[in-house]
Amino acid sequence: MPLDADARFDDHGAGWRVYGPGSSHTPTVTGGRARVLYLLPNGAIEFTRS
Repeated sequence: MPLDADARFDDHGAGWRVYGPGSSHTPTVTGGRARVLYLLPNGAIEFTRS
């Protein structure tokens, strides 16, 4: 959810992003500020440092 008009999440503007099961990515916000909401099956998520 962009807080600034030019904010982009993973190089996309406002909208849903769907990543498949077992996928891995490094979330990035560029061009401003945004709120990121994760909706996960059974709350399954693992944050790691790269």
